[in-house]
Amino acid sequence: MLVVVALAAVALIGCGGEAPDVSQTDAVDVSDSKVPDSRTNAVDVSDSKVSDSEASDSRPSVAKPVIDLKRREVKVKARICLTRGILEFATVIHGGREHEAIFSTGCLPSNLHTALLMIGMEPYSFVADNPGWYKKALKSKSRIKFEVEFDDRDQKRRVPVHKLLKNRETDSGDTEDAWVFTGSFFSKYQGKSVYAADHSDVVISIMAARAEVIQFAAKTGNPYQGEELGIEVVIGDTGKFGQEVMLVFSPWYLDESKTRGRRPVSRSSP
Repeated sequence: MLVVVALAAVALIGCGGEAPDVSQTDAVDVSDSKVPDSRTNAVDVSDSKVSDSEASDSRPSVAKPVIDLKRREVKVKARICLTRGILEFATVIHGGREHEAIFSTGCLPSNLHTALLMIGMEPYSFVADNPGWYKKALKSKSRIKFEVEFDDRDQKRRVPVHKLLKNRETDSGDTEDAWVFTGSFFSKYQGKSVYAADHSDVVISIMAARAEVIQFAAKTGNPYQGEELGIEVVIGDTGKFGQEVMLVFSPWYLDESKTRGRRPVSRSSP
């Protein structure tokens, strides 16, 4: 827990916020926090700019991440915006490219980034031009578990998000459970330093993007270039269009079913 407390201090106290009570597992307000420069991927962003096409000055009301420091989980309120079709993204901001994503959320990407830091995650330095980056990334502690939680008549159930995807490039259609916390970066927009993902609509991307917080880490083609390329969503009876859900994030290496003979790591351990 000491590591988690230290991260909370870096993410909030160092940025003008207040440290949460780590004995509580309620929602922590990180809406006024800023992601520390030392925790973003970009070191030199003096020449980077967010294009007008990616920027938006208007955003719907911000949803606060729910941070459980004991279980090392982050929950974000979202809704299903696509139940069938090809995908470029897994999650976008409300009002964004919802026709190419499974979920939309009102949670600012910078708030999600900060929340992930608070549970001990570290962003992986993602280079889109390096096609083999994901092989190393999936062996790192930046690998993240990404689930969706449904509330069915007061009975909650969780489904790994990759189970809702169909890989059109394989005979089985199975999609890898391959998500990596890559983080976004600070850039320049209208002369101000901004967290790039907050001025884009992409929160979690399947195809390689520039400013996403979480990236799908597997080789996949562009679904617009052929019917046998890319990823599509096949929710079926699992969920309904417009249904409200919770997106759940936790360190992938804490999942005891994935330790493969290694010593399991307790969820209460830092």
